Amino acid sequence: MSACDTEKEKHGIPGERPAGAERRGPGPAAGREGNSAAKAFTMRRGASRGGPEEVCRSVPGDARPEAVYEYDGSFAGLLTCIFDSYVRPEAPCAIRSADAPQERLERTVRIETDPHKAGRVRAGILRAMSGEGLELAEDAFRYGGAGKEDAILRLVRLGMRRGSAVLRMTGHPDVAPAWQMARAVNNEAHQYLGFVRFSEMGGVLAAVIEPKHFVLPKIAGHFCGRFPEERFLIHDRTHGAALLYQPYEHRIVEMRTLRLYAAGEWEDLYRRMWREYYRTAAVEGRENPRCRRTHMPKRFWPELTEMEPEEAALPGAERAGLLSEERGRLPGTEGKLFFEAGGELRPGAGGEKLRR
Repeated sequence: MSACDTEKEKHGIPGERPAGAERRGPGPAAGREGNSAAKAFTMRRGASRGGPEEVCRSVPGDARPEAVYEYDGSFAGLLTCIFDSYVRPEAPCAIRSADAPQERLERTVRIETDPHKAGRVRAGILRAMSGEGLELAEDAFRYGGAGKEDAILRLVRLGMRRGSAVLRMTGHPDVAPAWQMARAVNNEAHQYLGFVRFSEMGGVLAAVIEPKHFVLPKIAGHFCGRFPEERFLIHDRTHGAALLYQPYEHRIVEMRTLRLYAAGEWEDLYRRMWREYYRTAAVEGRENPRCRRTHMPKRFWPELTEMEPEEAALPGAERAGLLSEERGRLPGTEGKLFFEAGGELRPGAGGEKLRR
């Protein structure tokens, strides 16, 4: 059995030649043409498996023509691209989502998401790199910047050859980009554990955040455990999604826009009390603006109640109508609401379940 056969049996997906495996064809001294010819070798699945002939190739110096892989933007779609990068006649020079701008002139190949292929890659990552390796890839995929697809592709390819040892190779050029992306996601998720501010809206707690990365899946467990008997939503304005929770049930749904009712009298009162507490607890002689910006970056300030302007706390607020009885009231709802993805927070009859 060839080295490629062994790797495929081990991980369940087409694999690369492990380090130390017998080299086929001319060695490095044979010249560039000989090396290029030796990069590719074929193997045929056994008749009992009934599969077609497949080609296993190494990433460096791949002799196949290059193409840009385009996918639907889902994690399953990316795993499908990783699977096809072993078996397609075109080598991926880049992977991008369908809505990303085209930055390269190479031919574009559309990769349709295949749950079966994605499942095989996922299972292969679990076997080769353990659950920690899969978590690393998922966290890197939540990164809000460019280049995450290529970083995950290089990470997974190396992990299929080296196993879970790659999790300790944080300085390796094929590991470092994905590891840094995952760290950025986890750091921001940790910050949002303390920087989410809820407002009471007719019996429901609502918050709006604008993170750089898609951190809702990372913070969902914390807030669902922190408020197990409450009903709340956290709207991610950046990524057009929302975490919806009612007792012992939560869901992350697409929600491009969200219009909230104005805060009521009690909500205004609690906001003013929180701002007053924040101002009073500060020790004037020990103010350190630079240290505060370090621990509370300014990009979070628009979402924080304590950083809101003080107009609502002025003595004339009631005369100005800011504390009127009608503001924020939801007549006839008796505090029961339901959520409608992609729309607004609306009153509804019953309100015991989240609308699907």
